[in-house]
Amino acid sequence: MSRSRSNYGSGTYEKLPSGKMRLRTMVEMPDGTKKRKTFTGKTQADCRKALKVYTDSLHEPAPERQPPTIAEWGDTWLAARKDSIVYGTYKNYKLYLDKHITPALGSVRVDHVNAMMIEQFLQTKRSLSFSAQKAIRTELRMILDSAVANDYMVKNPMVAVSPIRSPQEKTHFYGLDEIRLIIARCAQNPFGYAVLWLLSTGCRYEELAALKWTDIHDDGTLLIQRVYAKSEAGGWEIREWTKSRKTRTVALSETVQKTIPMIAKTSEYIFPNRHGKPMSYNTFHNKYKSFLQECGVKYLSPHACRHTYATQLVNQNVNLRVIQTALGHSSTTVTERYTHPDIAAQIEAANKLPY
Repeated sequence: MSRSRSNYGSGTYEKLPSGKMRLRTMVEMPDGTKKRKTFTGKTQADCRKALKVYTDSLHEPAPERQPPTIAEWGDTWLAARKDSIVYGTYKNYKLYLDKHITPALGSVRVDHVNAMMIEQFLQTKRSLSFSAQKAIRTELRMILDSAVANDYMVKNPMVAVSPIRSPQEKTHFYGLDEIRLIIARCAQNPFGYAVLWLLSTGCRYEELAALKWTDIHDDGTLLIQRVYAKSEAGGWEIREWTKSRKTRTVALSETVQKTIPMIAKTSEYIFPNRHGKPMSYNTFHNKYKSFLQECGVKYLSPHACRHTYATQLVNQNVNLRVIQTALGHSSTTVTERYTHPDIAAQIEAANKLPY
C-alpha cells in the first residue's frame, strides 16, 4: 500500500489494495479543536471533495429543533421517570396521561398550548373526584415544567391557570380520644401495635410492611429505607428504596419503644404475615378494619394515620420543617396538606384570647 504526502499540506494519501485512495487529515472543528478524519474516494480529487463536503457541513446552521406535541413529550417525560418512582405511581401517571391528558391535548405542540386551552380541558374533568382532578393538574404541570427545562417552551402556562378549590372534606385524622382507645386495645389484639406504629411514625403502609428489626437503632430511632410495593409484573416486591428514593430516620416515641418487647419476633420483618413474609395490603387492610371495629373507632384509611401523625405534631407546636423531614416530604408545602385543623385545639386557642 503506497503512501504520499499531499502537496498542499492537507494530509496524507494512501492507495488501498482495492485501488481506491484514502486521505487522512486533521480537521478544525467549530469549537476550535482539531480531529483526525479519514476520507475515501476513487481519486485524490474525490477525497478532497469528500473533505470539503464534511467541512462545509460543520459550519451549516443546525436544523431548527421542532418542539414535540404534548403526547410525545408526555411519553418521553414518563419514560424518563419510570425507574425513579414506584410502580404504583408510574401506573397512575400513565393512566392519567393515556386516558385524560393525551386524548384532549396530545396533538398540541408544547409551545402552542396556553392557559385557556388548559382551563377548558380541566373544565371537562369536573365530574371526576377532587383527588383525580388534582392529580391530572399536577402531572400536566410536571410535563410542561420539563418542557420548559429542556428549552421547548419559555414559560409554563399552568402558572396562569385558576387553582382548584378544595371541597369541604370530612375529618381525615384521628383525635386524641380515638388514639387512646387504639392504644388500650393493643393488649387484647397485638395487631394494634402495627396501627400504633402508623400513628406514631408517619410511615406509609408500604414502608411499615417492609420494616425489619434491624431498622430499629439503639438510640431510639427507626430507619425507613425500603418499601413493599406493587411490581410491574403484577405482584408485590421488596424494593430497597422509599417512594421519594431517599432513606429517612424517624424518632420513636417512648410509647412506641415500650411496644417493641411486646411484638413477637417470628421473622426478620417486624409486622409479617403468618409465613414470615411482608403482609399483603389486603391482609393488612382487613385486619386494620377489624381492629378499628374492636376499638369502637370510626374507619379512616391507613394513610389517614400518616395525616394524624402530622396533625398531632402540629397541635403540639412542632416545627413544620421537623415534620417535613420525618414524613420524607420534598417541601413544607406538601406537609401542610397533610395537616388538618383540630376543632378541640381551636376551641382551646379561642379560650386563651384576652378578651
